[in-house]
Amino acid sequence: MKSYIYILSLFMIVGCGTTTLEPMKNYTLISYEQHISYTRYGSIQIMIPTFLKNQNSKKIYYTYSLLEQDSYTNSQWSENLSKMIASNFVVYLDSTGIFKNVISFDTTLDSDYRLETIVYDISHHITKDTSIAKLDIKLFFIKNSTNKIIKSKRFTYTANTQTTDAKGFVEALNGLFVKLYSDMKILF
Repeated sequence: MKSYIYILSLFMIVGCGTTTLEPMKNYTLISYEQHISYTRYGSIQIMIPTFLKNQNSKKIYYTYSLLEQDSYTNSQWSENLSKMIASNFVVYLDSTGIFKNVISFDTTLDSDYRLETIVYDISHHITKDTSIAKLDIKLFFIKNSTNKIIKSKRFTYTANTQTTDAKGFVEALNGLFVKLYSDMKILF
């Protein structure tokens, strides 16, 4: 009987001490469109970006220092980050009209050109005094018939976040991607 009361008391103490977990929040990058009324090129295929850091997942990363990196527990990307970036490039370039056809990474169709991407860093940097979103990315505009780079450019942006959580980071990062979409026109 003593052991029964002891076990029952233990369950009551443990049960009262548990907390409910916050539900998982999913975030996405917003597609951006800009209409330019001329076509300069035939078709382009948007390739899946290559990540130099281990950031190509659904995890949203933050750093407190050069040596400390982690991911948010209750926040994540709505899909794999590389596919989200590539899909948004398709939407953006298709809306500009610079190319007659913009082809997704998951097709086997031939194209005249391709856009390859190296992602150096996409992360949320938090210090005692600041909270910054960082986007560091390099784009390669390549002619498929010669397999030569026509033009390449590295773009590095930072922006202060409104809040120090994942939502503040994603809002600032979306603003950085809008800058990238505007600036990447120099490749074409």
